[in-house]
Amino acid sequence: MQKIPGVYALGINVIPGNYRIGAISEYHISGNYFYVGSAINGLYQRVCRHLNKNKKKHWHIDYLNFDVRIIVAARTENHQKESEICNYIKSDYIKNFGSTDTGNKSHLFYCSINEVENAFKMAGLKFYVIDPDCGSLSLALKKMQ
Repeated sequence: MQKIPGVYALGINVIPGNYRIGAISEYHISGNYFYVGSAINGLYQRVCRHLNKNKKKHWHIDYLNFDVRIIVAARTENHQKESEICNYIKSDYIKNFGSTDTGNKSHLFYCSINEVENAFKMAGLKFYVIDPDCGSLSLALKKMQ
């Protein structure tokens, strides 16, 4: 699969629990969230990595036990779009989650898909809503080319 650069938001259901997130803190997290990320070196590869349950913990999102419900993705080579999207989401969030490299308040938001879609639109991105199955992801990303 060709490496398509872009940004994404994973609609996730976090299994209730106390989570130690890297060096930032321990949080009790449960429920439905959206996690915003970028994958300038390949959307397909990055999202499939997030879907894999057996992976080395590298990013904050890797420390959560979750199921992916939906994916919103857009093609872009501008990694700043990730921060723009986060800035447009005004809902509750887990402070500093996933944002140590961007300076955003967070990358994990307790919000609706409508708010995520609006944030992508405000960032000027044409986005796709995708089923979290990697086969569907592959087909959707081919449409982005």
